[in-house]
Amino acid sequence: MDCACAREKLGWYVDGELPAGEVYALQEHLRDCRECTAELHRLEALVRRLEMAAGPSGVQAPPNLWAGIEARLRPPAAQTAHRPHPSRRRGWPARFWRRPIAAAASLGLLIGGGVTVAFLAHESAQKAQAAGIDYSVLLDGVAQDADAAVDRFLRHYSAERITPEAASAAAPGLSFRLPQELPGGYQREAVYRVQFGTADGVVARYRRANEPLVVFFHPPIGQTRLGIHRESECHVAGREGQRVEVGPWQLVHFTDPSTCHCLLSKISDEAGQSAILAAIAPEFRTP
Repeated sequence: MDCACAREKLGWYVDGELPAGEVYALQEHLRDCRECTAELHRLEALVRRLEMAAGPSGVQAPPNLWAGIEARLRPPAAQTAHRPHPSRRRGWPARFWRRPIAAAASLGLLIGGGVTVAFLAHESAQKAQAAGIDYSVLLDGVAQDADAAVDRFLRHYSAERITPEAASAAAPGLSFRLPQELPGGYQREAVYRVQFGTADGVVARYRRANEPLVVFFHPPIGQTRLGIHRESECHVAGREGQRVEVGPWQLVHFTDPSTCHCLLSKISDEAGQSAILAAIAPEFRTP
């Protein structure tokens, strides 16, 4: 797959509407192409900003709303040309066009003035940073070099190494434990305070022989960005969670009312993952 073909499919991929037979080919291209991966991230950021701007709404837009807006935006010579329905246009997520109120508001801002657009885009970016965590920074390279991927994630979120005793004070709203040793013989190696937008978080590295294991703690969030990776539901000790698999590595999330506990490891069996989560999450209970 070349770049031109990949970029035509990005919108459908972001919207989860790309046929299954084409997903793998696109993901393979994205793994080797920084330019298309960057385009994917830009498109995902645009969708997040529009969704935040739109918010929940029970308002039903008139069916001819988009046609009226489009007619006013097109040059006069082009107004009689046939245009496909917006939801069929390649490269744009269908969920955007299914929200004509958000589309109209966004177009109105674009027409209204560049200063307003720039200000709102800056505000949206700030909110997205505070409300979401970009795990693609970690996952993109974890299969090749897990330690380097973790280092990159820590730098991205302004990590500051702290003592284990200072961890609770570094993120007082979170509920977690950091024992010296985890089930399976993993020894605590380092603890960090990280900054997820305006929210404080904690990351701890463990190691068994030369195999790292990393735990992440942060407040429950509305957006988890995974880039080309895909999340699936899982059950750990009968509790619902989420899992992302990248090669031999798994990132498993367990969330209680105050804290998301995330485990990056090569542990693939439910019993092993449950034992780790029970050790680090006070509210996690095995059956």
